[in-house]
Amino acid sequence: MRIFFSGIGGSGVSAIAGFMAEKGHYIAGSDRLFDLSAEHPLRNCLEENSVKIFPQDGHGLDGSFDFAVFSTSVEKSNPDFRKAEMLGIPLKTRPEYLSEIVTAYRTIAVAGTSGKSTTSGMLAFLMHRLGLEPNFIGGGRVKQFRTLKNSGNYFTGSSDNLIIEACESDGTIVNYKPAYSLILNLDLDHHSIAQTGRMFEQLSGNTSGLVLVCADDENLTGCALGNARYFSIHKDSDYQARDIVYYPLRTDFRVN
Repeated sequence: MRIFFSGIGGSGVSAIAGFMAEKGHYIAGSDRLFDLSAEHPLRNCLEENSVKIFPQDGHGLDGSFDFAVFSTSVEKSNPDFRKAEMLGIPLKTRPEYLSEIVTAYRTIAVAGTSGKSTTSGMLAFLMHRLGLEPNFIGGGRVKQFRTLKNSGNYFTGSSDNLIIEACESDGTIVNYKPAYSLILNLDLDHHSIAQTGRMFEQLSGNTSGLVLVCADDENLTGCALGNARYFSIHKDSDYQARDIVYYPLRTDFRVN
């Protein structure tokens, strides 16, 4: 496929762009950040991954692209948006396209109002070290995944497993249909606790397999989450860490 990403300098967009480039697709894009800083490290990283970077003035787009993906921060008055509309190129937002990728893989969605970047990155790293060949699209950067052509916010493996950071901020989390979900916590953030709780309930309803939920979070205990299994440190749960011993560079504990 030939895909154009407008706002490719954003953490979430650059992760998908780099991921799709490593999967063998032709990727091009633009970002006003790169217009201001031609030697930006992320631009160099993307170009090392064979991603073609254009100025954000519309001339990077032509009729050969299968579709264009736009960061939610790119305005409809932007030259890229107007050019794509004029050419009749199908338009998708980053969350819309991510939800399509989720469906194409055996996806593990990591949700919660905090800790998503850390947890999804740790899970991808652990699965990689266990030889499970995972795929990963995140918001944060995992230093063990960094190379000259990868800033660390994605990883490509040979399996059909994909770990994503499922953000609730724009409400599109309800469109994800993952194989498994991991819900870390629920607090006041982009939306009220009640609104976000309803999004998590819908995510659990869209999940075909297990939904793993933190039993130590009081707000999550009030949610109706289907097919849930619970993990914890303090409360009794299906998977409770016991006999915890803290060391300078590791933590030991027992589960079941």
